[in-house]
Amino acid sequence: MREPQSKVIDGVTYEVQMLPGTKSWKMLLRLGKMIGPALGKVIDGSEGSLQNLMNADLSEVFIGEALTALTERMDEAEVEIIIQQLAECTIVDNKPLKGIFELHFQGNPGALLKWLAFAVQANFAPFSNALASVQQGQQEGETKQQA
Repeated sequence: MREPQSKVIDGVTYEVQMLPGTKSWKMLLRLGKMIGPALGKVIDGSEGSLQNLMNADLSEVFIGEALTALTERMDEAEVEIIIQQLAECTIVDNKPLKGIFELHFQGNPGALLKWLAFAVQANFAPFSNALASVQQGQQEGETKQQA
């Protein structure tokens, strides 16, 4: 079990606990469908190399593309599901975000987007690290076979 991740956004401390396994997998599928086309742009920007993509700073590249795709390619129901599930695993000022979400972000969509980016990153950055490890292992195996 991973420890919760904390971050101060606009003077407010958010603590994101990891989604349970099944919810995490379902959200990963949702996000994958959403960011597939945007991910192509990111790979192109990393000179077409998956390894370069895996070494990229997710907070600047991947998450920004994911949020762009979120607003362009998903319907309101999908966005609401993602936000609700991430709010369920977030604590803000020692209170569950789920119960105060509407009031907390009222008039502050910028903070909402920053929190959303952080919550996605906290839950899925380790996934990209795991992919990089798998890819590196495959490349090492291919190198040994060629030798």
